[in-house]
Amino acid sequence: MDPAVFGIMDVKELQCTTPGCNKLFIPVRAAGPIPALGDEVRVTGAFKNEGSGYIFVAEKVKVVKNHKIGG
Repeated sequence: MDPAVFGIMDVKELQCTTPGCNKLFIPVRAAGPIPALGDEVRVTGAFKNEGSGYIFVAEKVKVVKNHKIGG
């Protein structure tokens, strides 16, 4: 468990309410503070193969708004 890694999903997946929605999380590694649960972010960077799979390595993470989820 790397504390610099967090998961993101597309906003349209978050808004999906029909049964069977596949909520796919993309792992992101970033330097600096991790966004809070529900933060909508804009990230720039590139995917990197780490042997066991791919991870998005962010060069920049910008919080654009918060979706009040998770309590």
